[in-house]
Amino acid sequence: MMKGGGASSCFSGCGGSGEAGWAARIDSAGDDATLAREMNELSVQEREKIYDDIHGVAAAQEETPESVATCLLEFDACLSDLPYVKRKDLDRAFFLRPELHNDKEFKLLFLRADNYNAYQAVERMAKYFTNKLILFGEDKLVKKITFEDMSEQDMKVLISDGNIVLPHRDRAGRPIWFSDCSKADYEHTASTMRAFWYLAMATVEDQAAQALGISCVLYCPGGEFFSNLPSMSQVTALLLQVGSVHASLPCRISSFHFGTDEPRMRFFLSTLQQAFGKQVRLRLRSHFGSAMEMRYSLLTFGIQCEGLLSAVDEVADMKPEILLAYREGRLELERKLEDKRNADAERTGVILYPAPTDVLLGRGRPYQDFSGNRRFAELIDTQMTRFRSCRSQFEKTCVIMDVVKTVHDSKGRFLKRTAVGWEVISDEVARKKAGTTFRTRTVLAARETPSSVPSNRGAKRMKMDPSPGT
Repeated sequence: MMKGGGASSCFSGCGGSGEAGWAARIDSAGDDATLAREMNELSVQEREKIYDDIHGVAAAQEETPESVATCLLEFDACLSDLPYVKRKDLDRAFFLRPELHNDKEFKLLFLRADNYNAYQAVERMAKYFTNKLILFGEDKLVKKITFEDMSEQDMKVLISDGNIVLPHRDRAGRPIWFSDCSKADYEHTASTMRAFWYLAMATVEDQAAQALGISCVLYCPGGEFFSNLPSMSQVTALLLQVGSVHASLPCRISSFHFGTDEPRMRFFLSTLQQAFGKQVRLRLRSHFGSAMEMRYSLLTFGIQCEGLLSAVDEVADMKPEILLAYREGRLELERKLEDKRNADAERTGVILYPAPTDVLLGRGRPYQDFSGNRRFAELIDTQMTRFRSCRSQFEKTCVIMDVVKTVHDSKGRFLKRTAVGWEVISDEVARKKAGTTFRTRTVLAARETPSSVPSNRGAKRMKMDPSPGT
């Protein structure tokens, strides 16, 4: 949702002046002027496309094999020109999961999100892995995030914060993402971001969401919001983080609607306008009035009232059966996909990405920085004294075999990188890897240890330069 833009200066240093002062600080005229200027900068066709998106009558851009091939070529060209400072985490992902580099469907996710603008899609993909690394860590950098990857706090936010994809669609056939901002968790922002990430990526699994985008309905009942009043800085920080994360996800918002029954919530709308990127901001429409008035207003934007009437009531009340049914459905789907992935790996012998306990064969920084290799180096260091004290090759082989067994006992594997993934090497090659690491460590330790043999250089210098008085 946020592509650039930061918090409004009116929010800095705010606080302590009461609720009435909040709305007074909003420069609505300035926001309207910005929107008018941005709209005037667009061509007639671009403005019509935005209106069609908002009202749910836009058609998906047709994809042909030729157009897709052209877009992918442009994507690869922009990818090769991306500066290292922007692509560092992207390169890390390509290293850990080699098949991503040639995954056309994955690239098309980002191209569709940016209306086939190759440069913007490449930048979005780079941000995607940077934010994913921050939110989930390297162990999950190239893994599809599932319910099982979420912490207890993440799950609590995911199940109870009022974000859900409704079971029906709008007139254009797009998924509808409903959110109740009065139930958002403004304290555990990291968990909120991870929950937002999960829901967004689960939504774009839908082909309609990729082709047409999604419709967002943000409902904010003022009474509930002000009764559990978070600080303005917390609200602003959360919205900016949501915007930053959205800017990196292959998730295009085609229609965005904000509704509230409280005039004082205009500050929230202003923050949304400043936090979201231009393409989302121009598709943002506000609805001030009761929930019933909001529903009828949404009808004019292609979001059907039939079915939504009951759905909004149920989600707004956060009845647990709706979210639990969604969770159970996702868990079942994710188990099936995991079983299929394991079956494919067993059948082909190709592992898509290494586990944190695996040891990767290779040289260079990418291998040294991998968590499994760091643990392996620490394991070798703990056995160095025992290895050096060995008096025969047989004893050294026993130490090496114990090290390999320790890796296997921790559910680790020794893997070799291929063009499409990773493959398990034999125990014999694994022992050679361990033996080479022991010998390298021994040589390095010998080099670092000062020599006990005195040097002759000083004696030669004494002969050439006699001491004074002789």
